[in-house]
Amino acid sequence: MSNTGPGERSWQVHRAASADINMTVVAYVHYTSDFRRAYRKLPRNIQDAVDKKDKLFRSNPYHSGLNTHKLHKPLEGLWSFWVTRNYRILFEFIEDGAIFYDVGTHDIYR
Repeated sequence: MSNTGPGERSWQVHRAASADINMTVVAYVHYTSDFRRAYRKLPRNIQDAVDKKDKLFRSNPYHSGLNTHKLHKPLEGLWSFWVTRNYRILFEFIEDGAIFYDVGTHDIYR
């Protein structure tokens, strides 16, 4: 199974014991169907930016270029990182990886 892009993977995931996982490398990313749908609707240049930031996230989820941060209520337990100034990825850390739930403008927080 390829582990290279948003539309290509699906596997079982196990929730981590703690949301405060300090990973230096993300082994797996699971893309939800909502994420894949939102990704397909993005302009091509934003899809390219998502692909680049996805690779950066996998090598270092706390890279300063991502501005990775915890979200607060009502999205407590979820995280976000920057794709561009206006686009974000909404995700959750899990054991050995992450689940990407959505991608889009700040409207994804609603």
